[in-house]
Amino acid sequence: MKLLIADDDRISRLLLRSILLPLPDCTLVEAADGHSAWNLLNEPPPPDLCILDNVMPGLTGLSLLERIRQEPKLARLPVILCTSSRELECVERAARLRARHYILKPFQAQLVRQTVLQAYRETQAHQALADPDEGCQRLGLSRQDFAALLAELLADLEPALTRIGAALGDGTLPTALLETNALRGACAHLGARPLAEALARMEDALRHTLPTLQNDNTPYDIRSQHVARLVALLEHLRCEASHLIRAAQIHLAPPVPSAAFPDPALVP
Repeated sequence: MKLLIADDDRISRLLLRSILLPLPDCTLVEAADGHSAWNLLNEPPPPDLCILDNVMPGLTGLSLLERIRQEPKLARLPVILCTSSRELECVERAARLRARHYILKPFQAQLVRQTVLQAYRETQAHQALADPDEGCQRLGLSRQDFAALLAELLADLEPALTRIGAALGDGTLPTALLETNALRGACAHLGARPLAEALARMEDALRHTLPTLQNDNTPYDIRSQHVARLVALLEHLRCEASHLIRAAQIHLAPPVPSAAFPDPALVP
């Protein structure tokens, strides 16, 4: 996990470094102002997550966040806003810019780690499932209707993969191909891109394998190699399906502010 810390206060950066470095596979880069942070964000590879202090010279954290959301390659970057402010206006503006998490000063180490790990898990979820709001806009659906369709897809995942596995087992590859194609279409519609791509690879393998297995003259060892590849692809499908299920749970859960994120309704 590559994490960018942008804060003009050196002590705050040192504290965050000491709190976050013990996290597994954590790499930190630092900036002392918003402009330097923007330059670092545009250096490949971009960070997986960034913590922005709200009050910085030149370019505030909220102003930098707005710029991030306007840049296509960074628009979905998870951002944690770091501030000592509990002002409702600040919280509401951050929420409009899709900053789901806050870290309040003075720091509490456990809460800082929890907030960072939660935001990172959401990053992983985005890799398995596109933002539901984008799907709603693309499909012309309400969030409730989108959630209902996604629930239907999740409910059919295991039965569909079981049917594909059974078709591979009894040699009815055309049936497996039809099941794979139908499931791929549903995943593509709802933004489950990694699973849709894995299903597309399975489709290609089935189309390539079908003539070989239907040929009675194909040697046994060649048949075995093709079947083994299909089984391996099926296991990969199951792995991607489990990622999608976890991602959907994160995306569709009601937003619950962490202890480090003030609920706007509770701000005096």
